[in-house]
Amino acid sequence: MINGKQPIERNAADRERADSTDLAIEGGGSQQEPTQFKLYKRRFSGVISIVILSVISGMSLPWFGPISNKTADTFNISLDKVNWLGNIVGITYIVYSPLVPILCSRFNIFICSLIAAVFLVLASWIRFAGTAKTLTSNEAYALLIIGQAFSAVPQVTYQVLSAKFSETWFDPKGRTTATMFMAVSGPLGNAIGQIVSPLILDIHEGILILGIISTVVSPLVFLIGSKPPTPPSLAGSQRSPSFLITLRAIFGLLPEVDCEGSSNESLGSPVSKSSSKQDVVAFQLEARNNSEGSLRQQKDLEQEIYANAYMTMRERVDFIIMFFVFGVLVAGANSFSILSNELLQPYGYSEDTAGFMGAALLLSGLAAAFLTSPLLDRVFTHHHGLVARIISPVIALAWLSLIWAVRSNNTAALYVIFVIIGSCSLTILPVALELGCEITRNSGASSALLWFSGNLFGIIFILVMSALRASEDASPPLNMHHSLIFQGTLICVGTAGIFFFRGQQRRREKDEQAFSPTPPEVVSRV
Repeated sequence: MINGKQPIERNAADRERADSTDLAIEGGGSQQEPTQFKLYKRRFSGVISIVILSVISGMSLPWFGPISNKTADTFNISLDKVNWLGNIVGITYIVYSPLVPILCSRFNIFICSLIAAVFLVLASWIRFAGTAKTLTSNEAYALLIIGQAFSAVPQVTYQVLSAKFSETWFDPKGRTTATMFMAVSGPLGNAIGQIVSPLILDIHEGILILGIISTVVSPLVFLIGSKPPTPPSLAGSQRSPSFLITLRAIFGLLPEVDCEGSSNESLGSPVSKSSSKQDVVAFQLEARNNSEGSLRQQKDLEQEIYANAYMTMRERVDFIIMFFVFGVLVAGANSFSILSNELLQPYGYSEDTAGFMGAALLLSGLAAAFLTSPLLDRVFTHHHGLVARIISPVIALAWLSLIWAVRSNNTAALYVIFVIIGSCSLTILPVALELGCEITRNSGASSALLWFSGNLFGIIFILVMSALRASEDASPPLNMHHSLIFQGTLICVGTAGIFFFRGQQRRREKDEQAFSPTPPEVVSRV
């Protein structure tokens, strides 16, 4: 019996140590061994790679916007068809964005990034094939629009994965900054695309240059790691709920699960240590109970996932508000990047000026985001909801002011307005993505839904604004004044709900609880 008792006592001790570690992670109970989260320097190479790949893929969306008239003449197509070269990117966003968290859950971050890099290269050369002079107008346009659709896959992948990568590799003190760098890289690519495309006189040459750059940077995907050996925080160590579970939680279809009982039950050792007789009985029944214990552990894990995914009524309302606010603000920027030339040219602004104004919007936003994200990480750590309530109305009013500002000889005022829009929009972009993670506790699903919203509204904006274009008999001909009225009004209506937004940061609260009362040591590793 002595030989049978020793492994029982060792197993019980192992369970006690594991239980102590679990309690320490949850922030409750006493801990025998301090939990140690780790940061790895290779996380920075992953961020840099995602940023570069996202910048290059982001250049495709507005590429034809500032040169819409030239594109129409070169390929003998209408302006509406040129606009669809941007619309198809938004449609692909809508279709593919829900698939990104599903693929990431099924595989990992690296596999998703690799798929995106392959599509980046394919898109570039399919688009270039459409510039062959031997093709008819319809054949060339078909290749262009297929290439644009393929180019959306890397764009949506790297944008949706930004918050997930931050959660997986960064601790709470660096998550917002990391998300900012990756999230704004797409708009940075838009800005570069708006600047570069009008400067290259030959459209065929410009598409070739874009293809070469895309092919050269694609191997950077191999620097993106799937996950670190040791997580950086509690949030980074937890398994995210599936996309469908999060959807059910948002719509209130997920029952509230109290997993305390099951967790406490699973923490208790099934072996009684009060007497040798009880130990022997437990040992004889251990093999029989193995399968039952495995099923119980699986059930406990499922209950934990459901409990983590459950959203209160306040959280569901907050996410719906964020869904609409994020959607209309992204749609405003996307619609302007695609329609910039058509909005401004009737009032005497050149293609170069339209591209520079769009670039001013985005580059000023980048500067503001670089300055504010460290403050949001370390100073305004618990006030992301307040930041969203303050900045969102400012952006909406700036878009509304374009109704009166877009007129002839008003260049300075337009630059000021676009700088305000850009600096505020890109400041709030990582905040919105992080708040989505805080509310849902699912970084992949929340990012996918928010970007889905932005591109859904973006397509609506572009289609309606194109339809509201004035006739050639108007003054000035083909002006889009009614389009600006629609855009400004809808953005104001869509952001009105932000005043009722709260944005409790539950994920951050759990991370902080995991660090108390005795904070785990966070070390930096190569």
